[in-house]
Amino acid sequence: MGDSFQSRGKGIQLSQKSKRRTHSQKGRLNFFLVAIFAVVVFVAWFNYRTIAGLGANQIETTKSSSFIAAPESSSSIAAPKIAYAISVVKCGDAQTTSSGLMDAAIILRHSVHQTSIRNPGSSSKYDYQMYAIVHRDALKCSRDLETVGFKLEVVDPPINPKDIRGDFLRTHIHKAWCCGSDEFIKLYAYGLTKHPLVVHLDIDFMMMNPMDKLFDLMLTETPTDDMWNGVEMQFKDGKRPARLEAAITRDYQDIAPGYKAAFQAGFIVLRPDPSVIKRYTDVVLEGNFVRGNDCSKNGWGGLGYGCLTGDMAMQGLGAYYYDEVAPNTSIELNMCRYNFMAGDNLYRPGGKSYMPGRKQYGKCRDNSDSCEDCTQTDLDLVYNVHLTNCRKPWNCPGKAFNRAVKNKDLNPGLRHLVQDLKGQSKYIDLNIAPYDKCMDLQKIWHSYRSDLEDKLYKITGDDQILSTRNGKFESSYFLGHCEGIGKYTPMNLYGKETLSRLQEVW
Repeated sequence: MGDSFQSRGKGIQLSQKSKRRTHSQKGRLNFFLVAIFAVVVFVAWFNYRTIAGLGANQIETTKSSSFIAAPESSSSIAAPKIAYAISVVKCGDAQTTSSGLMDAAIILRHSVHQTSIRNPGSSSKYDYQMYAIVHRDALKCSRDLETVGFKLEVVDPPINPKDIRGDFLRTHIHKAWCCGSDEFIKLYAYGLTKHPLVVHLDIDFMMMNPMDKLFDLMLTETPTDDMWNGVEMQFKDGKRPARLEAAITRDYQDIAPGYKAAFQAGFIVLRPDPSVIKRYTDVVLEGNFVRGNDCSKNGWGGLGYGCLTGDMAMQGLGAYYYDEVAPNTSIELNMCRYNFMAGDNLYRPGGKSYMPGRKQYGKCRDNSDSCEDCTQTDLDLVYNVHLTNCRKPWNCPGKAFNRAVKNKDLNPGLRHLVQDLKGQSKYIDLNIAPYDKCMDLQKIWHSYRSDLEDKLYKITGDDQILSTRNGKFESSYFLGHCEGIGKYTPMNLYGKETLSRLQEVW
């Protein structure tokens, strides 16, 4: 350091020959210390500016993946993380092949991602974590879900049918739609207590718009009228619970006006609470399920929760639970906005449960004086979609059949679409849902897939990812992913490193 400090292996020596030199050395030492202080201040200032620059809308890109930094605030509070859960009950059916399980789960996650804070274009303030509640017997077909970011919760059913005290339920519950008592593994969604809210979904589902208004309502201790009014309810004068525990929809498309509707078990937003699992299972173990032809006095508790699809399992039990066991703890969401199925919610010939003798033609199936016609709903208004009536995208439906109207009575433009009942799960029933709207929904799902593949290709450069777009069947809707009815081409990701790199997209 010039003449002031000399390091020669014998320590630092200070010359004593003159006072002037000593003062010079002290001056240089002071200058050196001031310089160090200035550098420290500058580095601290630079770091502060760098960190402050990463506001809520700042994106940091690494290997073409992106994340949203925490919203800028003095406490750097992370975005609330909502749990999104699916349940995998068994392997080997139409929904748990590699395409029915893995492609569906991956596209579901991509749709959740696109409507979350991680996508700056979504305007959402909520983050997410994916879960799969997996029946122990279904683990063999579910392991890859962990590779694509699902946390696996491997469980046994919470109910042993042999322990059910009611004779009829004990001997018949194995026949319940869809999966007998095994379907009750869905109840474990109430145990995901690391998150403020849980959205449990069927796998044939996709998100369309953020649900922030609903989340805000459920997480606010004392919601304002504006918050309540901002969430679309099934009924204009719907109840407003003091503490909102769940938001559900019901299967009105399955009933005639005046009958009880099942809980639509493909969608629920809930506050996690493990005690709810026990309250549900206590009802099942009691086994008070009345069978009979009088739909006003059968089902759970003999209160009319029979005569429903899935009445012995989650569909009927969920309706009974929130009506009778835990009343005034849930709200019923507008079926044309949430859990949208494009189903006909008006009582018209050919529809489900239609009985010509009943003089209720055109009436709302929820028995209200007026209601929105879900077959005409603008898709821009829809929050999420359940692909039931419109069929699974990996079944490549593309054609329709009509159960009640003869071919000669159809609009000529639709005659070529009509099929008989054979293989009906691969066709769209014109009595239940409109063909054009269903095909629009099919295109949205396949667009999610193409968007995901394009982003993954940019990361990996793997040409095989884009090799599955050569199908000619209804390519304007299926975007090359289908060769014909039921002839779906799965994504080319499995059994290779590319699958693990999906995480870089999200």
